[in-house]
Amino acid sequence: MTEARSSDYASTRSANGGFDVLEFLTRPADKAHEDVRLEIMGTLVLSRANIMFGAVSISILLIAMAWLSDIWAALITGSAFLATAAWRIHVITRIKGKALDWQSVGDIVLSGVLYAIAIGLVGTAAAFSGNAVLQVLGAMVMTGMVFGFCISNSGAPRFAETQALIVTVPFLVGAAVSGPPSMLLILLQTPFWIFGLHGLIGTTHRRLADLVMAQRQNQFLAYNDTLTGLANRAQVMSSLTQIAKDRERRSPRPMCSISTSMASRKSTTPMGTAWATSCSGL
Repeated sequence: MTEARSSDYASTRSANGGFDVLEFLTRPADKAHEDVRLEIMGTLVLSRANIMFGAVSISILLIAMAWLSDIWAALITGSAFLATAAWRIHVITRIKGKALDWQSVGDIVLSGVLYAIAIGLVGTAAAFSGNAVLQVLGAMVMTGMVFGFCISNSGAPRFAETQALIVTVPFLVGAAVSGPPSMLLILLQTPFWIFGLHGLIGTTHRRLADLVMAQRQNQFLAYNDTLTGLANRAQVMSSLTQIAKDRERRSPRPMCSISTSMASRKSTTPMGTAWATSCSGL
């Protein structure tokens, strides 16, 4: 459950004014989903296993680069990747299981962008090496990482697209210009590749946003009357239980509660309601 809401961030944006990078990168594709923006951002909190899987793939590419091409390029790009991966794991570990706020979302986005830049540096070094083995291996690793970004971070479509472009474009350009002239055909495929990624991210985002909207609606129906929209018995009991727990922590003195019951379902007058008071030791 998130404590802050999208409306809180909207008021902050209007107060600050100017262009907000975080607002731009986390903006939903559909304005109808604006009210659940923060809830959708909760899907960006990945498991550490996702990052570890990417770390293993990148490590294999770095080892191959050091062996087949340039050890210094492998060390420099590998150090950048190690630093950003460690920070991203730290951010996710700190946020996992806690209430999400916009400061946490900012940390997720910033660490994700830097993580993508580091991966892009590794892929670009492999592409510009001119080594066919490194280029093929790099293409496999970069493709896996990009599709991982598209699926895992589609809750923020522009954020996912930014990560994908950071990784994809430099690698494709490097592979195209560092090989034989026929490799320039890669540049002809690049726009279609990017358009396909955009479609994949958009479709996944819409499905995810609709799911979050449905979950919010189901939660509302579980605690509110469908006809009047007022709190139902479940919400009243939940609220009273929480009040009792809070009161018990503050003071052990008994708390008085008032309960009502309808003597007759057909009666809508005050005479049809029986009032009773009771005191509990809560």
